Amino acid sequence: MADHVTTDLTRPAPAAMVRDHVTAALRAGITPTSPQPAPVIKAITAEYAHTTGHHLLALLETAKDPRRRRYLQLLAVINSWPPPDNPGPAFTWLIEALASNNTADAPEAGRT
Repeated sequence: MADHVTTDLTRPAPAAMVRDHVTAALRAGITPTSPQPAPVIKAITAEYAHTTGHHLLALLETAKDPRRRRYLQLLAVINSWPPPDNPGPAFTWLIEALASNNTADAPEAGRT
């Protein structure tokens, strides 16, 4: 097996991890353009950097694509799974927060 391939299947998918962090911020009413998202951004970028080597913004853009959501809906129908939630608002919130909160102590959005 290649060195970069992991067999740890217990860790959450990056999209689920982002959704979980941001959902709490959305419920708390934190706006992405305020300074309040800094701890959320820091937690996500730290966990994301540990999870995968891809760029966070590329993940967000891909994950919020409506075609991906439709694909997951169809998979749920075909496999008799419960319908998936809509992660779009969480990804949009994080993209806006990353764009608005370019602080010196926060890691760069697209870097891991």
